[in-house]
Amino acid sequence: MPKPSEPEQNYALIRRRIIGLGERTVRKNYYPQLQQRLEELERFRFLLDQASDMIFLFDAQDGRIRDCNQSAIAVTGYSHEVLTTMSVMDIFPQQLLFADFPFQPHATPHKTAIATPSITTCRNRSGRETTVELSVQMAQLKTDTLGLIVARDISARIRAEEDLKRSELR
Repeated sequence: MPKPSEPEQNYALIRRRIIGLGERTVRKNYYPQLQQRLEELERFRFLLDQASDMIFLFDAQDGRIRDCNQSAIAVTGYSHEVLTTMSVMDIFPQQLLFADFPFQPHATPHKTAIATPSITTCRNRSGRETTVELSVQMAQLKTDTLGLIVARDISARIRAEEDLKRSELR
């Protein structure tokens, strides 16, 4: 096996130095920005998970849930992994609310599907339904049309109102 010539050795040494310098420079310049972005994302996730309302991000083309917060997990009883395999219509069974959603390829996205909050039910893992106040927003993000559902459990408020009406009737 022939030994590499001196110019080939010098070329290889210079190439390694240039590549190494480039990687170090890139790391030095971009690492703080990447670290800052990661911290921003972690703060944003913390804010979402602290919300008492259920928050679902879903694909407007097929209704598949893409992401959700901790309240959605707690109220529905499903894990994050299971929820992201489900459709919003599995959780919110009253399909009339979603009649305005595209849920089909090549549909024209709506800016807002349900502008004002609507009262509907949310089905949990055991099949029990909880009364919720639901609002839905649609948005175009790059190439994706996504929907955002914010659902507030109002079953305790409804029970309190019913109890107040019953006590007033006595």
